[in-house]
Amino acid sequence: MLTQADIDPLLELVSDIYSLRLRGCFVLDENDAPVPSFASSGDLSLQLLGLHLRGRAAYDALAAKIEGARTYDDFIMETVQAAHDRG
Repeated sequence: MLTQADIDPLLELVSDIYSLRLRGCFVLDENDAPVPSFASSGDLSLQLLGLHLRGRAAYDALAAKIEGARTYDDFIMETVQAAHDRG
């Protein structure tokens, strides 16, 4: 059975994704007011990679607790194979 502690990493990840979306367009000034910002594509790419890796880890942690659930890698490989077979 899943507990709140199992789900919390996913909730934190969703929050961090939302924050990254906002930081890509806005930052807070000295008065905590949002002002336009233009983050570099390199910085955003690294942050997105970090979120992706955290997402994979959270997915696998949940999958390990659910009988018959596939790992992230298995899910991706099966999806790619199915797309290839449809061809």
